[in-house]
Amino acid sequence: MPASRQPTHPDHSTARTSSRDDRKEALIVAAVKTLKEVGLSGCTVRALVDQTPFSKSVVHYYFDSIDEIVESAYGRLTESYVANIRRAAAQADDPVDAFWTVVFEWLGPFVTHMSMLRLWLEYCQAGVDSAEKITRAEKITRAEKKGLRHSIEAIETLLADALQEIRPQEIRPQEIRTLASGASESALRYLMGSVIQIPAFADSLSVSTVERVSADLSLLTGVPAPSARWQPFNHDRFCAVCGDDSFSR
Repeated sequence: MPASRQPTHPDHSTARTSSRDDRKEALIVAAVKTLKEVGLSGCTVRALVDQTPFSKSVVHYYFDSIDEIVESAYGRLTESYVANIRRAAAQADDPVDAFWTVVFEWLGPFVTHMSMLRLWLEYCQAGVDSAEKITRAEKITRAEKKGLRHSIEAIETLLADALQEIRPQEIRPQEIRTLASGASESALRYLMGSVIQIPAFADSLSVSTVERVSADLSLLTGVPAPSARWQPFNHDRFCAVCGDDSFSR
């Protein structure tokens, strides 16, 4: 006599987990879209409610605060950004080309698309209390620590990998990371220095800024300066690095 089949029941716990994950994902996607279109200040619970079928209570049920959603959304943006830079560096002709590819792919979008620069610097400044009387260097250090370390460390790793290939006999391995860190810090200070001192920071980054960064990094690292003058990204190049063109113009 064949064994009787046991009735099967849907796994309700799995379904609930899937539904929960789907809702959280929808809110993060909405936050990414909002960050691109209107920036950090516009990424509010109300903005997310307007873009999704969820109420405010649902948003607060899945996330402790809007800050938690913003952290996740910004992390999503930077992960995509760094992944595209990594792919571009992997296609470089040689280590020197790879080094400058990382630098230019990193900084290029900030020149091409001012809303991306605004978002990045607005996010940096969110961790800085402007009422405190601290030095510019201290403000930069605080901003770097607020959610930016992951992307900065990824850039430093790419720079270090290129440096190791360029000067394997000249620099001890333990010094490579320090040199790469110094290179990224130098570039960051160009990006952030003006925003801390000048309100209209969006107009302060230009082709000449990128060229100054290149000259400084060449002196700092000993990597030969790029042979060709850096050219601003066109629309297609920006989309390739940043993943899409949904940043507001």
